[in-house]
Amino acid sequence: MSTPTNTDDHVAERIPWEQLTVQPPPDRRRMVYAAALVILAGTLAIVAVRQFTRPAPAFTPVELIDPPVATTEATPVPTGESVVGPPTAPLLSEADLMAVDPAGLERSVAAQAEMIVLEFFSVDPGDDWAARLSDLAGWSIPESDRPSPPAPEAVSYVEWVATYAVAQVGTGHYRATVLVRRMVAADGQAFERLPVEWVELDLELGSGGGSKVTGLPVPTDPVVDASGWPEPSATWVGPGGFTWPSG
Repeated sequence: MSTPTNTDDHVAERIPWEQLTVQPPPDRRRMVYAAALVILAGTLAIVAVRQFTRPAPAFTPVELIDPPVATTEATPVPTGESVVGPPTAPLLSEADLMAVDPAGLERSVAAQAEMIVLEFFSVDPGDDWAARLSDLAGWSIPESDRPSPPAPEAVSYVEWVATYAVAQVGTGHYRATVLVRRMVAADGQAFERLPVEWVELDLELGSGGGSKVTGLPVPTDPVVDASGWPEPSATWVGPGGFTWPSG
């Protein structure tokens, strides 16, 4: 027995599910970017049109101006006389450029002079005196100008050196007065302290800003103050039991 069919039942063949879902809102960023690109393209097009349609600038030709004609007459030069140009300022030497610091320059010259005097008066047995000074100052001293000790074992020892004065004698040339105190052992045994000696030597400025010696040390007269020895008013005893006068 068959079941009767109800004609009032609704049969859904297909349901549009895609229409029932919520659609996403349009992307605003893409719209803004698109509008910006359109505006940029329009601006570039306007600029390009103006550049190509602008008229070419007109250049004014340059007129050459004749040089002024001298109105004064040249003075004739007598026959046999040479023409002397205008005086020119002398070039500044290295000494003039370094004169901005005279104290520093004097210290450099004094140090070089003291070093040469110390090595010059130092003599040891078996020491190659000429080679030592040649390495220090670049001198080439002949055999006849080397010191002659009184005995092979004689010694000349420099106790101290001090620069008394530095004087400029020319452009870049200086003369230093140096005091030296030596102790000598002529017989190779006992040392004798000599009086203070005064020597002079000439130096000139080198290319590197330093100074070099241009002559051997030579003895000079001492600079002595004629005021005399001050009268002592008392005495005092120092180390070793020595008694010293005191003013």
